[in-house]
Amino acid sequence: GQWAIAPVYEAARPFSEGLAAVCREGKYGYIDQSGNEVIPCRYERAQPFREGLAAVKPAGGAEYAWQLVHPDGSAAFALEHRCFPAEIGPDTLVFHEGLCCARQADGWIYYDRAGTPVLTVDTWIAGPFRNGLACVQDNQYACAYIDARGNRVYQWDGSFVWELNALMNQNARLLGQLFRGLLS
Repeated sequence: GQWAIAPVYEAARPFSEGLAAVCREGKYGYIDQSGNEVIPCRYERAQPFREGLAAVKPAGGAEYAWQLVHPDGSAAFALEHRCFPAEIGPDTLVFHEGLCCARQADGWIYYDRAGTPVLTVDTWIAGPFRNGLACVQDNQYACAYIDARGNRVYQWDGSFVWELNALMNQNARLLGQLFRGLLS
């Protein structure tokens, strides 16, 4: 029933790799599990730590400027990301299987832990790698899984889902009319 960490922050995210992003006076930093602020609250945004790195958006920096930092707060490398992770999903700018993806002017780029671009994918949305594959979306309907070289290993056009949904809705309307007729 006692506070483990005093509620002095405006927002707090779950712990990942022993650190949690917290917000104080509109700026983000990181605390350890004892509540010690190990990376000062000085960033506009902060992503969770994964594979020893976390993405932060420097306060007052360029619109698309992000930086990857180590758990001690030291900079690993900088990159450009043209959307907030929350707009696409919580896993952008977060490392999975040694890579993180960031939206840039010419598509999505996957970076390794040294900050080297290793794969560029010209898609609408790109996701993290899991079990050697990443899901990419070309438009509202077409999706694919790619391997770490960018080869499409499975692709589908999701428009059939909309057609199936329309058919199911039509069948539901017909069944509803039939039952209403039987009950009246």
